[in-house]
Amino acid sequence: GMLPTGADLVFFGNTEVLKWVDVDGNEYDTMPNYDVELFPIYDFEATIENGVEKEYDGIEEVLEVKVSLEGEYTYQWYKDGVLVGGATEKTLKVVDVADSGLYYCVVTSASGVERQSNTVEVIITKAKIDASELEWDYSNPFTYDGTPKKVLLKDEKPGLLYVTYFENEYTNAYKYIAYVELTLVDEFNYELVGSVPSLEWEIQKAQIDVSG
Repeated sequence: GMLPTGADLVFFGNTEVLKWVDVDGNEYDTMPNYDVELFPIYDFEATIENGVEKEYDGIEEVLEVKVSLEGEYTYQWYKDGVLVGGATEKTLKVVDVADSGLYYCVVTSASGVERQSNTVEVIITKAKIDASELEWDYSNPFTYDGTPKKVLLKDEKPGLLYVTYFENEYTNAYKYIAYVELTLVDEFNYELVGSVPSLEWEIQKAQIDVSG
């Protein structure tokens, strides 16, 4: 439609307009006194609604930037002020402790207007594995029969821990003390606390009945 000369061009269709440009890229604040085709450059806001705060659980969380005006946009995410390579979608997944930090997204419209979102914090702390809760699978002494006897933990937490046993396998009758060393499979996302108590275990002598 036609607008009168000098008309204020700040708003158009109840939407704030940053500027108007003609086909040559010249900018206009008000309508000139000659016929010209102008194109609006709209303003918009970019907002991230959610941060993340939790203990590591291996489940992906999603950060999403929302734009106040419909249109075509490009996205670039930043963590702690540094560009995140390949993070060019409106959403960003975080899962590991290493993903903790301050995030924002720079959104650019098809007309070249660039807006930076608010900053949100991602806090993912290491999950704790309490070694003191691990129990030995042993209740009663073994009896010597010439074959090796072995004591192990009831739950070695495969996939989470490497377990190295010491003094846990013997053949002869005697009292032994077994112990373990634990190593985390994923030391970046888990923390090992406590320790497994050593185990005093026994292989008893076999009894030979000579009464008959």
